[in-house]
Amino acid sequence: MSWQRKVPTEDTAPERAMRRILEELGVSFVSQEPIKTKFSIHTFKVDFLVRRQIVIEVKGRYWRRKQRRRDKDEAKKNCLEAEGYTVLEFWDDEVLRQPDDTKRRVEEALTAGS
Repeated sequence: MSWQRKVPTEDTAPERAMRRILEELGVSFVSQEPIKTKFSIHTFKVDFLVRRQIVIEVKGRYWRRKQRRRDKDEAKKNCLEAEGYTVLEFWDDEVLRQPDDTKRRVEEALTAGS
């Protein structure tokens, strides 16, 4: 048994909850979308890309304890924002326990981006 936790290859429960929220809002989106920016040699995979301009990331509890992961996430966010994307970040427990607040934040970003 490995001591390392594996990254899920399928949507997590919080990602499935976010998917339901986006479907309720009736917006077009893709999930696990690779994005290449001119500000990094890396291609970033984002949890959700909405209307080709809004990136939604759902962060898991396990990862928030890892400084290296937080640093990578911040660099990813900075590159995406420099490229012109709006980046919304949600913790897993926000999406699961406060779906109405999550939905409201997404709606606000959609309205601002229209």
